[in-house]
Amino acid sequence: MCGTVSPVSVNVRVTSRAPYIQRITRRPAPVFLIAIALPSWKYPPVVLDMATRVAAYGKGKVTAQRGEMIPEGWMVDKNGAPLTDPTRVSEGFLLPIGGAKGYGLALVIGILAGTLNGAYGRSIVDFNADTTTVTNTGHMNIALDIKAFTDPETFKAEVDTIWEQMKSSPRMPGVDEIRLPGKRLHSVTGERTASGIPLSEPLRAQLAGLADELGVTPFERLIPVSISMPLNKPGGVPHAARPYRG
Repeated sequence: MCGTVSPVSVNVRVTSRAPYIQRITRRPAPVFLIAIALPSWKYPPVVLDMATRVAAYGKGKVTAQRGEMIPEGWMVDKNGAPLTDPTRVSEGFLLPIGGAKGYGLALVIGILAGTLNGAYGRSIVDFNADTTTVTNTGHMNIALDIKAFTDPETFKAEVDTIWEQMKSSPRMPGVDEIRLPGKRLHSVTGERTASGIPLSEPLRAQLAGLADELGVTPFERLIPVSISMPLNKPGGVPHAARPYRG
């Protein structure tokens, strides 16, 4: 999910979708997502695109796929104990961000995104466990017309000023760069568009198996892979991964 960037508006999108288990009640509660896109003039737009949980479920699945341990603090089991075993990722539940404040934020986002259109609570289907039933995912989109508040060009110039002030702020020891929300996404999108999308070998094998099952041509036979990307660098290919160009 991502907020659409408009040159003349501030865009907000909130989503209510597949559940996690609340640590206190042990009942399913939807995962809520929020995206806010703010246009700028000289720099990439400021785009906050996040779930109200410590980590995305997809990151947990990718970590498990690579056979790596899940970082402690991402997931808990049904009894609330930390879950780090990658083979049990399907049994785990992602924790909300920010403790009680994160829980409150998630709740009000869910009410806005879901309750207004009947997509909240246990009526939402977990698409990770059920791939056939309609998920009943809820969305709410808000577009704020900048010129109703101020001149759009003035607003974008002020966002640029914030960019410059943040980037030029003194850094703590060990901090190489101060980034604004959306900066990494902007950089990685450019790199992936030019050089391809990295796919780990387990994922490549899984996709090849699906291609055989569905009777379609696998990626390897469609597009030759001849591009290499740097390892262990921002936006680089993870270990044992090769890029896919489409």
